Amino acid sequence: MPPQQANSDDPHGPLDPLHGVPLTGPTGLRLLVGANNPVVLDVDQGTRRPLTGLPEGADRDAVPYAVGADAVILSSCRDCAGVDEVYAVRHGHTVSTRIGKASFVTVTADRRGVWLVGKDRAQHCTLAQIDLDGHDRAPTRPLDCRVGPRTDTPLGLIVSRVGAYDGAPSTDEILSPRDGAVLFTASRIYAVAGHRVLSQGAHGFVFTDVQTGARRDVTWPTSVGEPSDGLADPTGRYLAISFDHPAWPGPRQRMDVWLLELATLRWLHMPSMPVPAALKFTGMNWTPDGRLILLGEFDGLGGALAVWRPGEGQPAVRKLVLPERGGDAFLVW
Repeated sequence: MPPQQANSDDPHGPLDPLHGVPLTGPTGLRLLVGANNPVVLDVDQGTRRPLTGLPEGADRDAVPYAVGADAVILSSCRDCAGVDEVYAVRHGHTVSTRIGKASFVTVTADRRGVWLVGKDRAQHCTLAQIDLDGHDRAPTRPLDCRVGPRTDTPLGLIVSRVGAYDGAPSTDEILSPRDGAVLFTASRIYAVAGHRVLSQGAHGFVFTDVQTGARRDVTWPTSVGEPSDGLADPTGRYLAISFDHPAWPGPRQRMDVWLLELATLRWLHMPSMPVPAALKFTGMNWTPDGRLILLGEFDGLGGALAVWRPGEGQPAVRKLVLPERGGDAFLVW
C-alpha cells in the first residue's frame, strides 16, 4: 500500500487512495451487508452466506438496521408505491421473516423493537411500534405524512418534516417519548449525546443542552464536503462524522472521516483521510469493542475494509469482494 502522504484540499491536487497497514490475522468480524442480495460476510473465513426469505428482483434494495444483537431488513423497490416490506433476522442466522410493511423504519431507543410508518389507501399515515415477532409494543397513532422518523434516542425520536408547501425548507425535530410534543427543532440534527443535541449552526455545528438551554458553537474541521449524521462509539466518547463531497472534481468523490471528542469538543482526524471513494457504496460503523470500520468501494482498491481504533496508528486495510452496490449499509453481525 502507498505510504501516507499529505492530502491536498486543492480540488485539482492529489488525493491518495485509502491506505494503511495490511489487515492480517483474526479480526473476529462478521458483517451483515445490505444490497440487492444481502449477505453475511465472515472477514476471517472469507465466506459469504446469503440471506434467505427476502423478496427477489433486480430493482430490490435491502437496508439492515441493528436491533440489539438481531436485525431488521427494510426491503424496498421502485414499484412498491412508497410502502416497503420489513423482515427480521435473528443473530447468527440467515433466514429472514416478514414482520410488517412501512414507508419509514427506525430502531427504538431501547434497541428492542422498531418504529414503522404506515400509509393506507386514503393516504393517511400512522406510527406503530413492534417487536421482532411483529407484535405491537405501543398503540398505533396517527402521524402527519410529511414526517419521517430518522433516529430514536433516549431524549426522543428524531424526525424530518417536509415543508408545508413547494419550496418550503424541511426541518428536523425531536419528539418527546411521552406525548410526541416537539422538544427541539433545527434545520438539521446530526446527533444526540445525552441531553445535548448536535445540530446545524450559522457557521458549522452548534451543541445545545436542552435542559439548560446552553449552546456551544463547534467549527467544522474542514471546509470541504457535507457532514454525515454523527455515529457514537460504544463508550459515548466520540461521534464519527464523515465529510463527503460528491464531486472533487467530478467524477472523483471525496470521503473525510473525523471524530468529535464529546468531553472537549475537539476533533481527531482518522489517519489516511481524506480518500477517494464511491460514496453511495461506502459506509462506516463501530464494533462493540470500539473499533471504527469503513467498508465499501475505494478508488484504487475496489472493495475494501479498513479497521481503526482511535488513538492508534494507521488503519488496517484489506481488499474484499463485496456484493453489488457495495457496503454503504452494513452491520457488525
